[in-house]
Amino acid sequence: MKLEIISQIPENPKSPPLLFIHGAMHGAWCWSEYFVPFFAEAGYPSYALSFRGHGKSEGQIEGTTLSDYLQDIRQVAEQLPESPVLVGHSLGAFLALKYLEKYPIKGALLVSPTLPFPLYMRIPGTILGKPFRFLMKNRKVPAPKSTETVRRMFFSQQLPEEQLQHYASQMCDGSMLGFMGLLWEKSPKPALVKQVPVLFQINATDTMRKFMPDDKFAQLYGAERQVYYGTAHNMMLETNWREIAEDGLNWLKKHFPQR
Repeated sequence: MKLEIISQIPENPKSPPLLFIHGAMHGAWCWSEYFVPFFAEAGYPSYALSFRGHGKSEGQIEGTTLSDYLQDIRQVAEQLPESPVLVGHSLGAFLALKYLEKYPIKGALLVSPTLPFPLYMRIPGTILGKPFRFLMKNRKVPAPKSTETVRRMFFSQQLPEEQLQHYASQMCDGSMLGFMGLLWEKSPKPALVKQVPVLFQINATDTMRKFMPDDKFAQLYGAERQVYYGTAHNMMLETNWREIAEDGLNWLKKHFPQR
């Protein structure tokens, strides 16, 4: 399957590549605005993918599962010159942790990471059986219709209206099975995740806060943790994006110094 990949490579790369993974309703575009050029200029080969049915990638959103997204990550990661560091946002951060369970990567930097819903809600298993999944297969979760809703979900009040409209116009529908997969997907296994460095970048005032990890969760995975205030869920596109990027870069330099 042909997947959209936005990349920026330094002239003489001396660091492991970064593979940026977007969250639900987004695409590679959310990284290309600031993070891809920022980290490439710092010497890290930077690649951002769009999942199937997202951005300019082939495929359809209906019926797509979290396993399909993991396969998309694998397809791109195996094309890179060496094992990458995954940089995931929201659902993409959770997928980065799940990818760690099965495939070799160097580490993971997680921006506004989302957790599987079972940590917060208990739903009888019978509801999530095959009949339920069949009903959800051909359904989509529609992208927000108004910029007001987009701001409330993903952005702060400080983001200029013109930028908000630009970002909102690029959002797409999400897979119902992908969303519902968070109800039955198991949390990543700590013992496997601890094998590589992991950083959680968390917004304490996020509107998605109830689906994000707390201190105990980060400790469970042996992860480092950075906390921010006064920003929003899409920290990589906010007015203070550079602060988040620079903190991430310092963490990368610590664990993956340039050769």
